Formats: sequence, C-alpha cells, structure tokens
Amino acid sequence: DLQVAFNYNMVAILNHRPVQVGVIPILKAYVDHQRDVITNRSNYELEKATKRQHIVEGLIKMVSVVEEIIRIIRASNNKKNAKENIIEAFQFTEMQAEAIVMLQLYRLSNTDIQALMEENDALSKKIKALKRILSNESALRRVIKSELVRVSDALADDRRTEIESEIETIKVDQKELISDERVIIGISKDGYVKRASTRSYQASQSVGLKTDDALIFEKEVQTTDTMLIFTNLGNYIYLPVFKIDEQKWKDLGTFINNIVPIEQNERIVKVLAIRYFNDQEYLLLTTAQGSMKQSVLSDFNVSRYNKPLRAMRLGAGDELVSVDEHAKDFIIALSKNGYVLRFKSEELPAYGLQAGGVKSMALSKEDAVAEAFYASANDDIVMLTVRGHIIKDVVGEIPLYSRSRRGILIVDHLKTNPHYIVAGSKLTRAQQKENVEALIVSERESLKCNVSDFKYSGNKFGKKMLDEKKSGEAQFLVIADSKDDTKVPTKPKPIKSHRTSKRKSKDSAVKEETVISNHKRIRLSSLDLFDDDNEE
Repeated sequence: DLQVAFNYNMVAILNHRPVQVGVIPILKAYVDHQRDVITNRSNYELEKATKRQHIVEGLIKMVSVVEEIIRIIRASNNKKNAKENIIEAFQFTEMQAEAIVMLQLYRLSNTDIQALMEENDALSKKIKALKRILSNESALRRVIKSELVRVSDALADDRRTEIESEIETIKVDQKELISDERVIIGISKDGYVKRASTRSYQASQSVGLKTDDALIFEKEVQTTDTMLIFTNLGNYIYLPVFKIDEQKWKDLGTFINNIVPIEQNERIVKVLAIRYFNDQEYLLLTTAQGSMKQSVLSDFNVSRYNKPLRAMRLGAGDELVSVDEHAKDFIIALSKNGYVLRFKSEELPAYGLQAGGVKSMALSKEDAVAEAFYASANDDIVMLTVRGHIIKDVVGEIPLYSRSRRGILIVDHLKTNPHYIVAGSKLTRAQQKENVEALIVSERESLKCNVSDFKYSGNKFGKKMLDEKKSGEAQFLVIADSKDDTKVPTKPKPIKSHRTSKRKSKDSAVKEETVISNHKRIRLSSLDLFDDDNEE
C-alpha cells in the first residue's frame, strides 16, 4: 500500500464522563490515568510489603527463642491456646503468632533463616521505594516514563515515514487510479442518475424508472469521463462517472439530491458528457429572457464538487433553458412563440462562469427563449412543439441577422391550442446519413425513434410524433451525436470584448421587408408570407 490509515479513538474519561479531545488533551488524560494507576498500585504493594515484613521480623525473632516456643506449643491445649501463650510470653502480635504456629519445623534450617534475613532487607528497600513514589511527584513521573518506555520497546516498530525539513506536495489525480471502461449512464428528467455495465444494459429489456419519468440522457461513456449536469437555476453539477455507484439498468437509480444537494425548485435542463476540458472549446448558455453567453469549456473543470457550481448569473425571474457544445459558425435561437434568429457566433462575447450574458434575442412580453444552439449553414433545424409535433427547417434559409433581433416567425400562431416551441436542435448531414437515434420526452412518456422518422411533407406544423392527449405536453428533444460530430471542431474565435462590435460585415444582417395589405402589416420572408400582429 502507498498509504496506510490508522484509526484510533479520541475519547477520554475526563471528570468521570467521556469527552472527545485532541492529541494534547488525550495524552495528558492518559498520563493522569497512569498516575492514578501507579499510585493505587504503590499503596497496595506498600500495604502488602509492610505486612510481609512484619511477619518476617517475627519469624527472625522467633529463631532466638525457638526452644521456648516449641515447649510452649507442646504444653498448649490447641492452636488458639498456643497463639495466646506465645503472645503472652514474647509479646508477638496476632499476625506473627499465627505465622509461628503454622511454621513447619524443616523451615528452621540455617538456609531458610538466611533467606528470611535477605527477604527482610529486600522488603525494607521496596517499602522505602514505594514511600518515595507516593510522596515525591518526580519519582512518580520517572516510574510512568520508565513503564512507557518498556511498552514502547515491546510494541513499537520502526518509523516508516521520513521526517524532512522540506517536502514536495504530492497530488494524485484519482482518475489515474480508475480503470478506463465503457459504461452506460442514464439520467432522467426527475433527477435520477444511474450507471450500469454494458452487459447489464444489453441484458435488460426495459429501464427502471418512476411512473411518468423518462430518460433525458442515455449514452455510453468512459469511466474517466465527467458529467456536467446543468439546472434551471444557472448552476451545474460536476459529476465524474467513476463517482456514480454502479447499478443494474433496471434499477431506479440514485436521486441527484443524494449525490449533490440541490434546491427544491431546481431541475435538470441539459446533460453533457465531457472527456477532455479543452480550453479551445466553448459552451453556449441561454436563459428564458434571452440572455446568452459563451464560456470556455476548461472553466467548468474543478477539483471540488460537493455542491452545485455557478454556471451563469441570472436576473430576477429568469432561468437557464439551454446549453450547447461543439461551437460552429452560427447560433440559432428559438422562441416559444415560433420566432427563429440566426446570427454569427463571433458576435457573442465570452464570459466567465460568475457573469451573466448579453441580450441575444428581442422578445415580446409573453414570449421566451425555448432553445439556442450552434449550427452550420448546411445543417437543418429540428423544433419540438408542446403538442408533440416535429417541425424541420434549413439553417441556410433562415435570414442572417445581427444579435438582439427578433428574427423571423416560422411557426404560425393559432388562437386555440397553439404550437409553442419547447425544444430544438440542429440536425447535421452526418446525423442524417447515420440515421442517429432521437428521443422525445413528454410529461407522461418518451419516444425513441430515428431522425429519418422526422421526414414529412405538406404540413406547416410538421409531423405529429406524440399523442398529446395520452402523453401530455412535450418537454425534451435529444438527438444523438454522429461519429463525425463528436470530433473536436474548429471554432471561430469569439471577440474578446464583453461588448459586441458595432461594425457590420457585408452579410451581417438581412433587413426585414414589410408591406401594407388590407390595413395589415405583412412581413416578407424567404419562406412564406404571414400575418405579424405582434410586430411594432
């Protein structure tokens, strides 16, 4: 073992009650305890030695009058009478007389008498030493020290560490100790997190979930990867994969609040699996009120992650609704009421995690941003409506505006049961070629399909994917990455200033064209002619 841990109890009995103490108090408590032990032991041994010396002195005295002692014993009626006669004749004590009458005659040899003399001298020395311990604090402390040294000699082993004046701090990255394995991570909209082996995933016919819950993240990752879980309160949870307890895929999982404490009204809006925290990569963060910023991916890498961390500062009543990765040339913003804005990524400044964003999309009072993501000119846009419909469009056909504009309306307004946009995503050529999986999550169910299922024709509200009466309102749209899309892309460098440059490029903006027809204002776009009752 590179490290060996030793556990010990830091509880001492102080003033007749157990107390948890530090190193110095517990050592003092132990020394005080040893003082009591040695004092009580010395008192006991002193009393025992004094009694024994008294008996030995009586036996030595008896030797000089042994003939008379024998005569008295022979003339006595019994043991008790013999003891009384001996005490009366020679003034022995009761204890000495008892020892004399119990003495066997063979013990009266010269050898035994010499042994009694030597024992008496030893007892005198012992009594003197015990009295010195009991009356002298220094002598008592020397006994404690000598006994501790004996214990150390008997039990201690050689020091395994080296004491040096200067040492180099060694930091071991726990990831280096983890075996790199492929596992399946599942995270549900209600906040349940599970990690399962690929074998358990393949053997399970269904995933373990609560009623009306659904997975919003289901992906094969490495144990050395890191999950970034973003919440609506502008926070993110840094969760290494190897820190997630392994379970069976059919198990419910662990509630996120049991891993990292979150607020009661905090919910997951986006989950990303990160392998390398590249300082050339950026994340796009967007709020419901239209604040938006780019942040360097490496800023999200931390060493302490026992609580949610700030990803974006929010204004009053605002919440984080969208996070995207793999920066591209353009940013697409979708509003709830069906507006789409396309502008260049380089127009959006980069900020730190403690900062808020800048205005990205002009919104009416009743509107809000539903989703924002990076896209290329040859990508498609996929939008999910609250009624479970999928609407597709082409990035290249969306006019290019400057930031802070409303954009164009591409989803018609209905007075009753409108098709509000709740989620969206880009759809690259590589994803379409590979026909990757897509996941649509609603209040009460989820639908797994392929992107080829999004094809439709002739319906301006797209293709119906969910039955809204059965499934409830749609909430999430997740499209799997293609193999080509997961490669680290080359990102146009964002402007360093926290303010957007006022200089416009040749194609930086496309002006909206409006005409008056039948006393109504009509906006002309590249896609359609439509009423714009809300335009001012």
